[in-house]
Amino acid sequence: MRAFPLGVDADAIAQTATSVGEQRQHELARRYGIPTEGRVALGVDRLDYTKGIPERIEALEHLWETRPAWRGELTYVQKADESRSVIPNYRDLQERVDAAITRVNERFGTPEWDPVVRIDDYLDEATLVGLYRLADVMLVSALRDGMNLVAKEYVAAQVDDDGVLVLSDQAGAHDQLGGDAVSINPHNDVGFSNAIEAALSMPAGERRERMTRLRDAVSAEDVEAWMSDVLGTVARLRAGADVVVDG
Repeated sequence: MRAFPLGVDADAIAQTATSVGEQRQHELARRYGIPTEGRVALGVDRLDYTKGIPERIEALEHLWETRPAWRGELTYVQKADESRSVIPNYRDLQERVDAAITRVNERFGTPEWDPVVRIDDYLDEATLVGLYRLADVMLVSALRDGMNLVAKEYVAAQVDDDGVLVLSDQAGAHDQLGGDAVSINPHNDVGFSNAIEAALSMPAGERRERMTRLRDAVSAEDVEAWMSDVLGTVARLRAGADVVVDG
């Protein structure tokens, strides 16, 4: 059996990231009320029960509860796209996420600071990449996932090599990126919370070394490499080669 891990257009994302300078990032932060001082953690997901959004918020709540120094210092931004809202289970999930965000903001927020900033707007590519660049830490906490291209998009956007990827060991991307990401079990809120703090506290040199290797891995297995691999295997199959494909 052979798997074909899907890639992203790493070069195009990096070019867009380079064009989104500090001024545009600050404009984006002002638009959505994201502090320009302190640290930013980010989640970008469809509103789907497989993405582990409530579990992520619980881990952040544990962090703010047990390490009060991060209150006012760490802001979490959740970009959520509505998914299958006509289905009752998905409506229930949306209500659960809304309730968790409200609870955390009421519990720890101040007149000057909301711990969780939620973005429901449609974001074009440049704005989304700007959000990736703005984030010090990317949280990917899938309970199960085929690949999770958001993790790869975030890595490709880190043209300064200074971000940290916190990645669920249940995401398909973990097979490729787990070695240099900060791995988490999304069901363990204490361990997840500790991993977030470890990512935020990681020395600059280690951040750059890890992200450089992650970017190299994402570039080496980008969407063009994926297409070439798939088409090459199809050609060999047609030529009668003894290859079994697991799509």
